[in-house]
Amino acid sequence: MELLYKKIKGLEFIIGAKIDASFGPVIMFGSGGVMVELFNDVAFRVAPINKNEALDMIEEIKGKKLLEGFRRISRNE
Repeated sequence: MELLYKKIKGLEFIIGAKIDASFGPVIMFGSGGVMVELFNDVAFRVAPINKNEALDMIEEIKGKKLLEGFRRISRNE
């Protein structure tokens, strides 16, 4: 899995891609940091994907609530 990691305005997300033996190119998106390690909070898609599929991946992860605003974390962070 080739990983790209970037902390964006205080929120951590993870994006990765690999060539799977069964499915071919696969993309992963999920909550980063400890969330991915503790809860395996990720979504996968066979590449290539379109904008709607990317948005669906965001909808699938538990960390989506962080993007919407949660407790003291504003939506704009």
